[in-house]
Amino acid sequence: MFGMRGLFGVFAIVAMLAGCVETTGGGPSLATKGNLSPEAIRLLSQSEKLISLEQEQRAAARRQANFALQGGLIGGGVGALGGYFGCRLADCNDKQTAVATVGAGAAGAAYGAKKGKEQAKRQNAAAQAENALKRRIRISANQLTTARSARQKAQRVAQYHQRKLSSLKREVKAGRATKEQLQLARADARADAQQLRKASNAMKSSSASLSQKGSKQSNQLASRKNQITNEQNATTKSYNALVDSISRSAL
Repeated sequence: MFGMRGLFGVFAIVAMLAGCVETTGGGPSLATKGNLSPEAIRLLSQSEKLISLEQEQRAAARRQANFALQGGLIGGGVGALGGYFGCRLADCNDKQTAVATVGAGAAGAAYGAKKGKEQAKRQNAAAQAENALKRRIRISANQLTTARSARQKAQRVAQYHQRKLSSLKREVKAGRATKEQLQLARADARADAQQLRKASNAMKSSSASLSQKGSKQSNQLASRKNQITNEQNATTKSYNALVDSISRSAL
């Protein structure tokens, strides 16, 4: 005979399963303790993309130093060769040739570095106007799009957990849910909240990479910088609201 004890056991299993499965509308499903919800995982992916785009943005601004280095190497090589052959033509001995080669190489390197920097400035001015700056502007468009998408995901994550925690707290007080279920939901909300904080930090760093001076087209970068900062502020607001909701859900 099955008996009352077996029947209560079945009810206990059903109640536990009902508490662990989220069936309401469209939000992230309740994850196991310490894990991220599906939407928070997508938010993490956006944060990683922002970091990658920021690296591209910063790399596009480091061209002048490369030009100077190339100029120094070329100038040094040309100077050394000029000193060597010039001394040979003047019938220098081996020691004099070596001294002339080294001296001319050093002088050529210094001269080449100077000219390289000058050339870099000229080339950079044109390249930034036509190539490098356009590339930075294209990257900034992707940064803004990614930041906007991350902010939207962050808001959905925060709103979902706020509704979930508020509802669960009422259910616990009414005796229709357990404190353990509420603690699990709070732990999951805290894990997701950390992704909101990381997304906000990624946006802040991404915005900083858009600094640009001395260009007629820098206004476009400045505009996107401000827009990304606005997305960051909105994400931080969602994070703060979620942290506050987690705190208020305690019993």
